[in-house]
Order: sequence, then C-alpha cells, then structure tokens
Amino acid sequence: MSEEDWGELERAAQTGQPAHARGQSGLDLWLSLEGRIPRSTYWLKFALPLAAIQWVGMLVDTVGLGYGPDHLGPGRVIASLLTFWPGIVAAVKRLHDLGHPGWYVAAFYGGTIGAGIALAIAVPLFGAIGALVAIPLGLLMLGALWYGLKMMFFRGTFGPNEYGPDPLL
Repeated sequence: MSEEDWGELERAAQTGQPAHARGQSGLDLWLSLEGRIPRSTYWLKFALPLAAIQWVGMLVDTVGLGYGPDHLGPGRVIASLLTFWPGIVAAVKRLHDLGHPGWYVAAFYGGTIGAGIALAIAVPLFGAIGALVAIPLGLLMLGALWYGLKMMFFRGTFGPNEYGPDPLL
C-alpha cells in the first residue's frame, strides 16, 4: 500500500468513518457524479430506494387514480422524473468503482435509444432488410447487460484508481 493509502486509513481510524462516507453524504451522494461507491451503497442507498419510489408511483396510479397497468399516469411520471438523475449517478459511481469511465452510461442509454429509433424507422421502410438494424441493437443490449451485472455484483478495483480512493478501505 502507498503512503496515501496509509494516510487515508489513519484518517478513517481517527474520525471513525470510512473514506467513502466522508464528503459523500445526503444530497451530494445522490447528485454528484464524482467518486466511487461500493456495492453495498449501490444497493442500500440507490437501487432499493429508487425501486421503492417507482413502486409507490405505480401504486398511486393503479390504486389511487384508477389507471390500468398499461397506462402511464402522473404517479409514474413523477417517480420517473425523481429517480432519473440518481439512477445515472449510481451507475456512473459504480462504473468509477470498477475503473471504467462514466460516459459508458451515456453510450449505452444513447446507443440503445438511437438504435431503437432507427429500428422503428427502418423496419416499416425497408421490411426484413431494415431489421438488420436490430443486430447492433442486440450487441449494445448485451454490452449493457454485462456492465449492469458488473455494477450490481462485482467488487470494484482494489485500492485507489483514477476516480478516487477505494471506498472499502
């Protein structure tokens, strides 16, 4: 371990807080694209709360407002707007923890949406030949699935990387 790592461990021991807890609390944790988060933070402070917000939005629409499961009501729209940015922040921070740049999130979202639009235009215009657009879409989806699984279940890089100190030290 480097001198910087030992210094970080000493500071953590003196303050009683791990390195990832300092400077990333409250709204900063949910709004800032800087830094790294471990899997536990991803699940407990992002994935589960954001899923609960989405579930409440669905419940408001179906039970409270009488929208069917096929219809997008105001509860789901509000829940989606509330969870959009924190979802991106969680993905970027987990990618940082794995040693990958955060722009991968934009590549997967933008590429998937763009390929879907291209597919929607190409198939009616060109028929079966237009469906060839689905090949890069499928490859992009497989890449997104792989990185999604890595973000959810793989440990981040051990020690500091270019995005910050190891949040588990």
